[in-house]
Amino acid sequence: MPQELAQRGVEVLFLPPYWPDFTPVEQAWSKLQIKLSQAQARTGEALGAALQTAIDWISSIDAKAWFNH
Repeated sequence: MPQELAQRGVEVLFLPPYWPDFTPVEQAWSKLQIKLSQAQARTGEALGAALQTAIDWISSIDAKAWFNH
């Protein structure tokens, strides 16, 4: 299959099975963990509010930068 793709001008790049630097979701989880840690929520209600705040803290600019990285 790689030969057929190469004939069509497609370059196949093999990556390791898992590499956090190439996974934008790892960067998102890291940012979420920072905000949740700062909130120190001790109840389910507080955790829900802290999670919503953490999610809102992630911007479209963040997401674009993670994918570009």
